Amino acid sequence: LSILTYIVYFIIEAYLLKILIDKSCKKYPFKKVIELNMMTKFFNGITPFSLGGQPLQVYELSKNKVPVTKSILVIVENFIILQITMTLMSILYLIIGYIFNIMPSGFILYITILGIIITIVSLFIAMFLCLKTSVAKKVGYFFIDKFKFFKDKEDEKKKWSTKCTEYSLGYKELAKDKKFIIKCVIINFIYMTIYFMVPFFVFKALHSDMNISFIYSIIFSCFIYTSSCFVPIPGASVGAEYSFIHYFEVIVKEAFIIPGLLVWRFITYYIPMIIGGIMFNIIDS
Repeated sequence: LSILTYIVYFIIEAYLLKILIDKSCKKYPFKKVIELNMMTKFFNGITPFSLGGQPLQVYELSKNKVPVTKSILVIVENFIILQITMTLMSILYLIIGYIFNIMPSGFILYITILGIIITIVSLFIAMFLCLKTSVAKKVGYFFIDKFKFFKDKEDEKKKWSTKCTEYSLGYKELAKDKKFIIKCVIINFIYMTIYFMVPFFVFKALHSDMNISFIYSIIFSCFIYTSSCFVPIPGASVGAEYSFIHYFEVIVKEAFIIPGLLVWRFITYYIPMIIGGIMFNIIDS
């Protein structure tokens, strides 16, 4: 059931990517989207902050005759929708966690709140780039001029200008259809909720004697996701493991925590990354 739950999450995630591609350019085969989504897991898994997946998506889409400008538009729209969804989920589950008094204390709580703040700030920055493009460009130019570690300042300014334009175009394209935005956010909310259910079935598979429910699994998994999102290590390693241990130790016996962690990471990180790497080498060979 843990593996099946992850597969359902993966398919719905791919479906969201497909409707974004179809809206921007043309009908794209769902089989191709599944392959693309799996390869994305590999490139996200081997790069810090999961930055490798987006260039890979642009490359694969353009290789399949989707214009680069349209490919970038899809990636930007997908990012904006994810940030909106995770901001809403984080705030909602933080409120529920305090209402039901299931929030841990100490350092893990601080990094969770920091992760939520970073998620909100990321959404704010994305919206700022979209709505105040000219101001965003000037702010970016200011920081590029101030920081000395930029070797080619003019080249960096061009890159920043392009990024601002891409986000602005992506938002304007989305904003044309409010119902479509709501639909995408709901789909995103559904597949992230399904993804957050995986630990529930993992601990059930281990026959652990625990006081856990779907709602606990969803809330804790959401906080694990947000608290490890800013860890600059491929796969958010260390951050994801640390958060998992300290959240689920609240309701799971100590003997089951590490086995549960290993099974959870194997299902949600290592298997998709390995399959994605193999698929990329086969398809692109």
